Amino acid sequence: VQGLAGTGFSDWHAADPWEVPGPMLCRVLGHAIYILSEAALATLAPTMSAARIDQLRRLRGHRLEGPGALRRALMFLPDAAYFTGTTVFGRIRAAALRAECGKAGLIPGSLRITEAGAVLPPERVTAAHLGATAPSASGYRAAVDPEQGRLRFLGAAPVTPRVDYAAALAGPVGAGPWPRPAAAARVATRSVSGGAPITAADFAPQGVMEVTDSATYAIGPAQATVHASIWQSREGQRPYLTRGADFTFIAGTPEAELTLDGLWFGVAMGHGAPIAIRLRGSYRRVSLTHCTLDPGGARGPEPGAPTLPAVQLIVAGEVDRLEIADSIMGPISTTGTGQINRLSIRDSILQAPAPGAAITQPAGETILARTTVLGRIAVHRLYATEALIDGLAEVRDAQAGCFRFGAYRGGSRLPRPYQSQALNGGEVLFGSRRFGAADYAQIALAAPRGVREGAESGSEIGAFSGLMGAPRLAGLRAKAAEVMPFGLQPFFIAET
Repeated sequence: VQGLAGTGFSDWHAADPWEVPGPMLCRVLGHAIYILSEAALATLAPTMSAARIDQLRRLRGHRLEGPGALRRALMFLPDAAYFTGTTVFGRIRAAALRAECGKAGLIPGSLRITEAGAVLPPERVTAAHLGATAPSASGYRAAVDPEQGRLRFLGAAPVTPRVDYAAALAGPVGAGPWPRPAAAARVATRSVSGGAPITAADFAPQGVMEVTDSATYAIGPAQATVHASIWQSREGQRPYLTRGADFTFIAGTPEAELTLDGLWFGVAMGHGAPIAIRLRGSYRRVSLTHCTLDPGGARGPEPGAPTLPAVQLIVAGEVDRLEIADSIMGPISTTGTGQINRLSIRDSILQAPAPGAAITQPAGETILARTTVLGRIAVHRLYATEALIDGLAEVRDAQAGCFRFGAYRGGSRLPRPYQSQALNGGEVLFGSRRFGAADYAQIALAAPRGVREGAESGSEIGAFSGLMGAPRLAGLRAKAAEVMPFGLQPFFIAET
């Protein structure tokens, strides 16, 4: 780059769209650059005669953007019919595709489609806006619409297809491929894989039931008995468990223990009402770690598509300790004689569909640490630190407990707020409130400073406080001011 000689930045280039965090766009996924270099010709040489390689050499070094431009260039060669045939043209595209384009940069790195154990290479995948009619694209096996989250196989019906993709979030909260050493250390007594429906036989009252992949599973039975039971996904996997009606865990002993680790629970497709995971009986401890109970609100790509309903957690028995960590949750409540003696939530996001409550806890104590609550809460006693409550908080026993280094809606009834930010409800707080968005529950740069830097550590308040984003950004700004070449200004891009 001119003007950077001697600075150590001689190989610097402006970031391309596929090199920075952001939504995958159809035009970026379809961006392809073809150059017939000597290396590309050497790749093609074993399958072509020397005379035909010499014809291709006439195009050597030409930068051709898109398969259409490549095809048009080949049409000027004497053996155009041969070069533009489906099979040969596919081999030419594979050999000539350059690494510095969106298609090569994203496939198979960010979008990996596996069929019958083989990964589809970039030349077999095309980007398309997928509607009701199927695209016509000869030579391709799959068409992908990344903006609508759609995939269509072209030609014969697929054989055991698998799609790996990346979904962004500001931090390792909820179900995902995060490191989970505790899950890796457990020995499974029963394993489930392949996406087959989960049956009653898979739910043993004791032991470790492990889902070994990231497939989608339908939960068949309506209830399961618990003595000392662990449901978990294998470390690095994120299975999606669906059901169209409530599911109940029933404690089989007075001191039952239940652990859910690394699972995503959602409402079955076509079922438009919220469902609940219910806890009945007497539990000594119930633990949810790196779980997602779909809070709802996501919307399908079609115009007028309904929003997806939420999965609630309802306690109909007695739980001595309900512990939630690094999770994304819908509403938590009790019903009838249900009671939670101690509800502890840390590094998590809770969201309730308006105008409902995210937490309803009429007895016992509630502990919130580095937690974001999208909605109101109504609890008996509250101990909160670095918590963000974007809704009215009603605490019955305001003489006990504490609320420190947090943010709350003005008009809330809280125990002794200390170093906390009162909100009037009109502030910009989050990049997005919609579950599924890359910046879901992430503190916006336009949020009040007391929210962005209000934690005891100087970090943001809420679920991503532990990432220390604000102190790290301040340190990066200071370092950039020291080392940036004269005349250049740094530009910082958030991970999501």
